[in-house]
Amino acid sequence: MEKIGQFEIIKELGEGALAVVYKAKDPQLGRYVALKVLHPIFSKNKKNIERLRKEAQTLAKLNHSNVVRIYHLLEKDEILGIVNEYVDGNHLGDFLQTNKTIIPEIACKIICEILEALKHAHSRNIIHRDIKPENIIISSQGEVKLADFSIAKFLDQPDLTMTGHVVGSPFYLSPEQAKGEAVDSRSDLYSVGILFYKILTGKLPEIVHGKITPPSQFDEGIPTYLDKIILKSLNPDPFSRHQSAQDLKLDIEKNLGQDFETFNFIDIKAYFKNPQKYTSEMKKMISGELFKKGLENFKEKKFHQSSSLWNRALVYNPLNKDVQNHLDSFFYKKKHSFFYKKGVILSFAFGVILCGVYFLVKFSNNLPQGAPQTSTIQEVAPIHWAYLNVHKSNDIVFYINEKKIEVKKDTPLKLKPGVYQVRFQKKGFKDIQSKIELKPNETSNINIGSE
Repeated sequence: MEKIGQFEIIKELGEGALAVVYKAKDPQLGRYVALKVLHPIFSKNKKNIERLRKEAQTLAKLNHSNVVRIYHLLEKDEILGIVNEYVDGNHLGDFLQTNKTIIPEIACKIICEILEALKHAHSRNIIHRDIKPENIIISSQGEVKLADFSIAKFLDQPDLTMTGHVVGSPFYLSPEQAKGEAVDSRSDLYSVGILFYKILTGKLPEIVHGKITPPSQFDEGIPTYLDKIILKSLNPDPFSRHQSAQDLKLDIEKNLGQDFETFNFIDIKAYFKNPQKYTSEMKKMISGELFKKGLENFKEKKFHQSSSLWNRALVYNPLNKDVQNHLDSFFYKKKHSFFYKKGVILSFAFGVILCGVYFLVKFSNNLPQGAPQTSTIQEVAPIHWAYLNVHKSNDIVFYINEKKIEVKKDTPLKLKPGVYQVRFQKKGFKDIQSKIELKPNETSNINIGSE
């Protein structure tokens, strides 16, 4: 069996621009280690040896459950390397190949685990400089561990290259790091923002004319407060980002706290053991929690917040009976309350219209073809017409009984009393449809995505 120093080499785990990594066994302590051996071109320089020795001594002081530990420096003949804790598992990059996106609550939990690791490292003036999915290890027990505190920092050569490879991951580099400028802990937080965006949307953020598409544009289940948090992390000016890993973590937890009483219901270890099953179970549970929180907001007349929460609840579980029953019950029992007397249902942004449209009730008559012609229709008894006000933004197309209806501002539709099928259509969103019952001599109102 091949040996490097006292270590018995089991297999090669990977090779990077600066080093080769092996799984090895330490026969003296009877444990497996990850042995990172520098390429000879770097291990022969005396300055590099001394610098690496000092940095290894510093990094050996890192002792955190979310950090892959560094045990000690390896110096044997002309071989120079670092002996790391061996973690049996796979990196997050592999995981994302088969799990393209992660639901927001679980993604937040993963990011907070990484931020705990960075908070520990930054408190010791250690900057990672290479945050990316391949440096996030998921152990066989479902633990999240930050690995590979960059050897580029040890060598103090951030632009060092080898065989065409740039040290560091260009897709995750902060602007200042990409320019070769001095970096601090906020550079790591920029890279965390890129990683957060990636695991939420399955995409790397694209910057067009200085603007980044918010993550919620790709998935209506992503709350808009995560847009703000991530876009703040990706600010090109370090002073406009979160100023510490703790600040970023607290921002995430504070906003999640608006939706959930506690963030501890997410079990990361259980998730990584069976992602599909756990996600399915969590969606139902989260849907229920979002309904409860939405109901609290509704009782406090915070209608926009409640509609947003209920929309997300239905995204996670379209069959959530609590949401459906409440909306049905409320609409039937409150016909002469706020919604009818004031002529307004709610002022919804279209991003939450799924919930808004469900406020309508059930129907099935055909739409009359224009206004009735009294000169040709013999009425046995006078018709008591029903009226419908539709307030919507211009980019929403409105249908009644599958007939496209042009709506004029401040001009109600005059219809026979009955039950009608309504549908709202907006490019880039699911069609929303429901039913509405129109009563004689009453004016009903729909306000959806109104301007």
